[in-house]
Amino acid sequence: MYVGHIREVTPEWVARATGGRLYPGGKPVRDLHWDSRETTPGSLFVALPGKRVHGRAYADEARAKGAHLVLSDQPGPATVEVRDTYRALLALGERLRDLFPGTVVAVGGSSGKTTTKEAIAQALGFPAPQGNQNTAPPLARFFLGLN
Repeated sequence: MYVGHIREVTPEWVARATGGRLYPGGKPVRDLHWDSRETTPGSLFVALPGKRVHGRAYADEARAKGAHLVLSDQPGPATVEVRDTYRALLALGERLRDLFPGTVVAVGGSSGKTTTKEAIAQALGFPAPQGNQNTAPPLARFFLGLN
């Protein structure tokens, strides 16, 4: 089960959590996306480097779609500028996890993690990331949605 987006964090909080420099214009965020095509109003767009193109090339598109803040290695309006966007996302996810007052259960191994995670979540009635979304970007988004 996935908990809806009920937490909102300020641009200042994101800058502190990531060690970044905040440029004016940002508003509080309640969702997180790294694909500009999925960006929704009120979200944080994380400009991750890709194999062919860097996410920073889509920062303006994300803002046009209503992103309240951009996390990038380049300065810009409503942006938290960081040295390494992926490392900043890891730090952000860690700080968001720290805000969650409940117990966090992690499942590791070479196979069966998703099935085991789903069984644990259902048995205990706890929220869990959907499917096999268990890398840094989806986990940061998941923890942003927990309260």
